Amino acid sequence: GSIAMIAEGCIMARVCHVNRCPVGVATQRKELRKKFPGTPEHVANFMLFVAEEVRTILAALGFRSLDAVIGRSDLLRPRGDTEVRTNVPQPALATRPKQVLEPKRLSKAERVDLSTFILDAKPDEDVRKAWAGAMRNGPANPNGPVLDDDILNFPDVAGLIEKNEGTVVRQMAISNTNRSVGGRIAGAIARKHGNYGFKGELNLEFTGSAGQSLGVWNIQGVNLTVIGDCNDYVGKG
Repeated sequence: GSIAMIAEGCIMARVCHVNRCPVGVATQRKELRKKFPGTPEHVANFMLFVAEEVRTILAALGFRSLDAVIGRSDLLRPRGDTEVRTNVPQPALATRPKQVLEPKRLSKAERVDLSTFILDAKPDEDVRKAWAGAMRNGPANPNGPVLDDDILNFPDVAGLIEKNEGTVVRQMAISNTNRSVGGRIAGAIARKHGNYGFKGELNLEFTGSAGQSLGVWNIQGVNLTVIGDCNDYVGKG
């Protein structure tokens, strides 16, 4: 997602959560939104370049399609100490000067064992094709039930949203796999009462390490407290 945003003009200013994106991507301020330079064609053009680069890499490996290499971890090789990390293979040009590159070594990389990611032999082709086809043609990942769903299913929380009055306090644990906590709750309230019509008060107190975008699109009347720490973009949107 980030790379597509950059193709549309995002400059990664990292102020998405404070409503002052300098290029008008993540803001509701009209004077900043006028600066947004992106078009759908920018993203489409970028994806075409990605596809071309993928085809170039496949051709260098001797394959014609991604279907032929999915699951082929036997094709992977760790880079040796004397090998040079080069750019993506490109078609030969008679005018291109030959470059002499020196190998670069990283001491921390020398301690990484990649053997468990690499097969010694080619995998069974029928098994590989069946797995690749099932993953590609299967249903899209719906993100499954999340912490917000559990909270919305609490009878007292559901009653608070339905009656639009009163106060509910809930304490629970949170982990960094719980991302965008509060987003679905805000959506459920906004669908029923609009952005400013909720008169109740929902106080959620978490203990642990919150995942990215805690309180994203939060709405009035919902208070989120974390005893612990939070990942980036608290209160985004």
